[in-house]
Amino acid sequence: MEQTKNKDGIVATYIRVSTEDQQPENHRSEVIEFIESEFPEWGQREYADIYTGTSTVGRQEYNKLRDDIQQENIHSVVTTSVSRVARSIRDFSDFVHTCEENETALYFTKESIKYDPRSNDPYQRAMLQMLGVFAELEAKITQQRTKESIRQMRANGYKWGRSSLGFSKNSGDLYPTDDFDRICGVLDLIDSGKLSQSKGAHMLDTSRTTIKRILENNERRELYDLPIQKQKRI
Repeated sequence: MEQTKNKDGIVATYIRVSTEDQQPENHRSEVIEFIESEFPEWGQREYADIYTGTSTVGRQEYNKLRDDIQQENIHSVVTTSVSRVARSIRDFSDFVHTCEENETALYFTKESIKYDPRSNDPYQRAMLQMLGVFAELEAKITQQRTKESIRQMRANGYKWGRSSLGFSKNSGDLYPTDDFDRICGVLDLIDSGKLSQSKGAHMLDTSRTTIKRILENNERRELYDLPIQKQKRI
């Protein structure tokens, strides 16, 4: 794989783990192995965040990486997956745009995709766009399921008091907030046993009781695109 050095010859790695009790070693070993294979003579710089579930805490290294790219100090960024550098479609598009403006290449080891703005390769750009299309489609499907669940609950006479977690309330109807996708992701981790209810509640700034109510009620589970639980036979 051909590379063209810039004045500094720095290859950056970005590692982000999604919960407080995860360690980045698995992600780090994957990107380091890639760099040793593709960039053995290059200087390396690592950026690593532990994502705590808030909009500001846990993203300092990501923001520093973006600043360094804008200062034209970074030739390439290597990370395991698109999901490591983006929490939303807008995040991803903004990050790619920053890289394009500064001719910084992107390598995603999990998807085996390279995007180098210097190459003007339409195939690379198309592959990157496909990732965004699939991610956007997945988000829209989740949103549609949520809307259908809200309509069904309303048809069944369900009344909401306070706004449910991740929703705002307007004229008696629920609307997902901008943070809704992240909340669904944390709830999925709790539901699959990968994250405790206590830590999940802390990440979402809510109570364990709220988490428990969501997980134990099938109508509420549908709101958050969680699999429906089979009713226990008595």
